Amino acid sequence: FLTRFLNSLTQFENKEIWAIESHGDLIHRLDLDSRLIDKRALLELSAKRHHNTIYSFKSKNTSLCPILEFENSLYREKYIEVDDYNSIFGHFSWVSSTQEAFIDYIDGISTLELNKKRIPLKDNLGSLKFIKKLNSFQESYINKNHLFYNNKNQRILKVISSPEDSLELSSSGKVTIN
Repeated sequence: FLTRFLNSLTQFENKEIWAIESHGDLIHRLDLDSRLIDKRALLELSAKRHHNTIYSFKSKNTSLCPILEFENSLYREKYIEVDDYNSIFGHFSWVSSTQEAFIDYIDGISTLELNKKRIPLKDNLGSLKFIKKLNSFQESYINKNHLFYNNKNQRILKVISSPEDSLELSSSGKVTIN
């Protein structure tokens, strides 16, 4: 909602918005938005909050920074591929639905929550890309949470797309399914 609201509002120059922190990352998110300028403190509050200040911003019709461009795409696109590395798999890529993904800005750090993994965006935007179409293997498993494998009902942790189509399962680790 916030992304759509700000996209609509910033089509116009010099619209004023007032903001007060409610859950810890709103002011950080607004500070990152290059379309919001002239931040001013309007009033200090006595209530205990992350920011005890009501701020005003003015809108400016300008382009977004790369992190907010990514945010816009995240809420429009259906699937994302992540280039990743760990000591067991080495370099690999995995795909996920964006349906439950979100970005928060807690402590001023833009972080993507995707498939129960937190990915700081500042240094990782290049490892994330949106994909339009899944292959048949990915389509088979992308919306499944569990798989009966090795006589166990296991959670599907990741649908791996590279170097080969495979799955990461909760008990068996990386497995290739034919």
